[in-house]
Amino acid sequence: DAPRSSDRVFEQRILPIFKSDQPSSCVQCHLAGVDLKNYIRPSSEETFRSLRDQGLVDLDKPGQSKILTLINMQDTDNPGANLLHAKSRAAEATAFAEWIKLCCRDSKLRNSPKLSPDELAKPARPDEVIRFARTDRLLESFEQNVWGQRHRCMGCHAEGSDQNRKLVEKNGEQV
Repeated sequence: DAPRSSDRVFEQRILPIFKSDQPSSCVQCHLAGVDLKNYIRPSSEETFRSLRDQGLVDLDKPGQSKILTLINMQDTDNPGANLLHAKSRAAEATAFAEWIKLCCRDSKLRNSPKLSPDELAKPARPDEVIRFARTDRLLESFEQNVWGQRHRCMGCHAEGSDQNRKLVEKNGEQV
């Protein structure tokens, strides 16, 4: 049984990303410890099935797969960092695009059974944490979740306010 061409591409171009101690281009935008390695399993078949089962591969239009869109995303707030990550992003995108196209042509892979949820390759953090931990969302998240609540706390914690004086009398200076 000869190895599939998708297996060869995986071993030569995707597996080195998985084994590398260098971070992928994902870290440019994500602060939540997301790395492309999180989406790669030790074998070509497992990785493809995992990406497919998570909706990250478009079987009919492999070049429009969501994983490729994610790899090609850039930090809109930091064009200088885009230049630093451009080479690794291009290599990752090219390798994944070639490998996904080959996998999608293989009817055995396309029709293979779904993996169980614990077999899927993905980051340990939930998607919601990943989504809101992007650098381009950090300020917005801070403004909505922290700064937007400042008035709720100020009455008690602002020195000299009536509420603060009452709390200091009752609880001491630690207020």
